[in-house]
Amino acid sequence: MGKYFDDLGVGDEFMSSRRTIGEADVLIFTSLCWLHNPLFTDEEYAKAKGFGTRAAPGPLTVCYAMGLTDELIAGMTVAALGVKEITFSSPVIPGDTISVKTT
Repeated sequence: MGKYFDDLGVGDEFMSSRRTIGEADVLIFTSLCWLHNPLFTDEEYAKAKGFGTRAAPGPLTVCYAMGLTDELIAGMTVAALGVKEITFSSPVIPGDTISVKTT
């Protein structure tokens, strides 16, 4: 169940549930969006660039983050007005589990 505007205070923080990014997630997303960057599609290229394995595209991570934050506002909002800041602290690779801290 989400929260109404009046239930929120400045500085309140909420942690989302968690989601693991899988190989299939990256494959489907890059195919759907027509992303051909070898960092996402070529294991050897990604290893040579120091990632150890292929990385998940940033937009894929943002899409999942938006879904994870939905539990805060589920059934309580008509529209999202925007996102002020998104920070990527490190690359997301298949097998990583993400969560979202909302302030």
